[in-house]
Amino acid sequence: MGGRLAKQTESRLTGAQLRAARGLLGLTPAELAEETKLGERTVRRAEKENGVVRLTPVNEARLVSVLQELGVQFIAENGGGAGVRLIDTSLAKARRATAKRKTSRRSKSK
Repeated sequence: MGGRLAKQTESRLTGAQLRAARGLLGLTPAELAEETKLGERTVRRAEKENGVVRLTPVNEARLVSVLQELGVQFIAENGGGAGVRLIDTSLAKARRATAKRKTSRRSKSK
């Protein structure tokens, strides 16, 4: 996985890729924040970017890594534009269910 992460970091994550990846997984910004251990405001701010996200390299790498673990593949800009797609939907469903249970427990305990 290290090679894929390094390759994505070189081309940099865009707000559109982040929104699309989260949408494909069916996660809310709060659920993605929980999975990545980042603040929800950080996720929302990054998604609002029209181009490359303005995050610290550590936070960007964390987002990319978690999204890849959830089954998202980042597609390089090769003349057709950068994008994302799901490559392992069974893993994504299992991780999404876990994320939703965590978020549900947190909201009930408040």
